[in-house]
Amino acid sequence: MAEILPARKKFDLFYPILFIVLVLPAAFHLIFGLSFAPVLSNSMKPVYSAGDLLVTKSTFAADIKVGEIVVLPDLVQNVNYSHRVSAISVQGVQISFTTKGDANPTADEHPVTISQVTKVPRVVGHLKTLGWPIVFYLHHNRPGLGLFLLGLAVLLGVARFLIIQLGSRKNS
Repeated sequence: MAEILPARKKFDLFYPILFIVLVLPAAFHLIFGLSFAPVLSNSMKPVYSAGDLLVTKSTFAADIKVGEIVVLPDLVQNVNYSHRVSAISVQGVQISFTTKGDANPTADEHPVTISQVTKVPRVVGHLKTLGWPIVFYLHHNRPGLGLFLLGLAVLLGVARFLIIQLGSRKNS
């Protein structure tokens, strides 16, 4: 029968990485109202590049100002994009944002119209290149890959826990 090796104490990175990837973003969202969004293209160069990770804070649409960068839905391509607000139009309880990527020669073709009380992710910061795994995942169109990787991480965590527990019982 194979010998169960005791868990290594030095350079054990499994749980810190799992914490950073799964728990930390959720905690930032719950405590500070911050979320994260990857930059998918270079339309916002030189401010942001594809692969950067934007830090956003939910803001009522009515509080968004011209010049701010927001994350809005592109209903045609079924993705979210981050562009600078170039014009705002208010019609009753509705508000329309005209946006433009800094690197694009013209404004986006269709303004986004939403309720003034809808919360919109407004960019408050960014982290260089940390969004590349998400961009890779989205561009390679693997819908089950994220769920598979999450399941694999949980399975490995449970297996690792059981091996540690069995090893500590055997040594006692």
